[in-house]
Amino acid sequence: MSTDPGRASADPERPRAQRRAARRFARTLAATIAALAVAAALLGVAGTLRGPRVESVEFDPAGAVSRAGQRLVLHANQQLAPVAARQLVVRPAADATVTSTEAAITITFTGILRYDARYTVQVRDVRGAFGGASSTLEYDVRTPGVDLYVLHRDDRVAPDGTKEPDTIRRASLTGTEAGAVVFGAPRIQEYVALPTALAVVTIAADGTDALSLAPLDGGAPQELLLPSHAHVDMIAASPANDLLGFALTGDATTSSPAVDNALYVYDLALGTGVPRPVAGLDGAPLQVMDWEFVPGTSSLVAQAYDQSLFLTDVLASGPLTPLGAHAELDGFVPGTTRAIVTDPAGQSTIDLSSGAVAPLRLAAPPERGIVYPGKLVVLGAAGDYVQELVRTTDDRTFVPYLVRSSGGRTRTLYEPPTSGTRIQDYCVSPNGQYAAVETVPDTARPDGYPGAASFSPVTTNLVDLDTGLVRRSFDGFQLSWCR
Repeated sequence: MSTDPGRASADPERPRAQRRAARRFARTLAATIAALAVAAALLGVAGTLRGPRVESVEFDPAGAVSRAGQRLVLHANQQLAPVAARQLVVRPAADATVTSTEAAITITFTGILRYDARYTVQVRDVRGAFGGASSTLEYDVRTPGVDLYVLHRDDRVAPDGTKEPDTIRRASLTGTEAGAVVFGAPRIQEYVALPTALAVVTIAADGTDALSLAPLDGGAPQELLLPSHAHVDMIAASPANDLLGFALTGDATTSSPAVDNALYVYDLALGTGVPRPVAGLDGAPLQVMDWEFVPGTSSLVAQAYDQSLFLTDVLASGPLTPLGAHAELDGFVPGTTRAIVTDPAGQSTIDLSSGAVAPLRLAAPPERGIVYPGKLVVLGAAGDYVQELVRTTDDRTFVPYLVRSSGGRTRTLYEPPTSGTRIQDYCVSPNGQYAAVETVPDTARPDGYPGAASFSPVTTNLVDLDTGLVRRSFDGFQLSWCR
């Protein structure tokens, strides 16, 4: 044995112990790998036996009730074989298309969905890209309701001799309550609703107009800067882009010239309080007979005094795009950017993406005695529309009613339940689900407002366009859908 204290004594057992530990580790590692391989194989077999399943979903419920072409994307847990149209089932029925790419299936709703509704979407017999069992991929779509606003003009006089204020109230599709007051003023001419505020035109004691933004959270209203002695007309909004537009008539001031039905826009995102004019071809503010925002966009279509139509994007700096001359601008086909125009030869649609004009083929309603046609709202280019008619009875009274034409069949949609009640106006909800019908009893009194004149009282009825049932009624008019 060495007596050198600097050298460690040799341990003949240590190499043997290390070899045994290495062999145990190798056996453990091999067992672990084998177990993992078996587990992976079992999972693969299980996946093959069960078929694909949904791991995540992309969908915008709010967009589905306001715009056509919204997509529901189902992301699966594996790559998929191509799917066909016959595999898609939507209940209740809704027009949709289906495509697949790698591990995703995209369902595109070609129309607009109903408010506050549940849809079950199924893609049946879905298989993985490499074979195996099939499965049904399913998802329940729940669409939201919608906040509504309605104007109530109050002709009562308070004890101090002043007029009771007009109010704009919030309402819903369900319930019977009157709704909370969002804004009040002595005389409200008209308004439009935006995501965060109401834009309200009020009438001052001297008969001129003021335009204010009233925050929906109850904050103090902001009055927009207008020329002196101004009058505001044809107010409208593009809620998706926080844009407000209106026609303005006003006297000249030191900072602005006189204007007559000049089209102005205001971008709420800027918050300056100063609207700006839409320039015509000559660079001066464009004078309009009519105008409308293109739904869901920052563009608008305006009709000049010579009946010429122009398209322009108010957030861009490009020139006006001429769309030809037409007698009337009648809105848009719901869920599309196809403008509806009327000429002596009939109605047509203008595809704003190409400028192409196509005639509308609308079947005539069935005659029941002497019938006078009234306002017509197109729901689809294939002859789907709502129209007000007035018929005469044997005792020479006039009965107003609405008809719905769809699929070559025309039926009565709504008729006031009380004799002598007339239809003041109506509009169709943006998703084409309801008609908001304003009715006036024969005892109503004119309210005498200089702009957007009406009667007192007025009732607005929400009529389901599929069933003709009245969903609910509101005291007041100018439902926010119609603005």
